[in-house]
Amino acid sequence: MKSLAAQTGDATKEIGEHIAAMRAATQEAVNAVKGIDVTMGKVSEISQVIDAAVHEHVAATQQIARYASDAGKRTTEVARSVSSVSHKAFETGAASAKVLSATRSLSDEAHKLRGEVDQFLAELRAAG
Repeated sequence: MKSLAAQTGDATKEIGEHIAAMRAATQEAVNAVKGIDVTMGKVSEISQVIDAAVHEHVAATQQIARYASDAGKRTTEVARSVSSVSHKAFETGAASAKVLSATRSLSDEAHKLRGEVDQFLAELRAAG
């Protein structure tokens, strides 16, 4: 009987040790799961920050694209305006050349007319 009691005591002690080891392993597993949960929370936070940054980046890129498009349109408009002004300046230059030529012709005609008037007046004085 003593032997059976001793064996039962040893078995109970061994079972207690196994239960303690299981509790320790369970606690380690619980701690590991808690650690995983904390890590997953951090990963989620980081993912949210990355998502927000990506959205901001996309918005900024779209705004830059709009500004670039607007700048391109305005550059085209300025180029057209410069071309138009250049064409008008050429036309004005051509018209100015014509006015200058006409002015010279009129000046020449005025000198001729003045000479003829002077000659006419001289003839009138001589006849008179």
